[in-house]
Amino acid sequence: YNLTITGTFGSYGFLTVFPAAAPEPNSSSINWFAPGLDLANGGVVSLGNIDGPGQIVVLAGVVPDTATDFIIDITGYYE
Repeated sequence: YNLTITGTFGSYGFLTVFPAAAPEPNSSSINWFAPGLDLANGGVVSLGNIDGPGQIVVLAGVVPDTATDFIIDITGYYE
């Protein structure tokens, strides 16, 4: 996938992408450190299964008064 954050607000935060129904990992997929940033990062994630196949979770870890918009583009899959 390609994960892009845009229009960050606040001092810092992160997003973590992981399979649905899996435990939250102790790592982030992308971090920001200032307001007004546009950043991108690529990664690979397994597809989880809660209510159906092919689900992922995007978790935002932020301090109060911090936010961002994000875009995730799934670029392919492995069988």
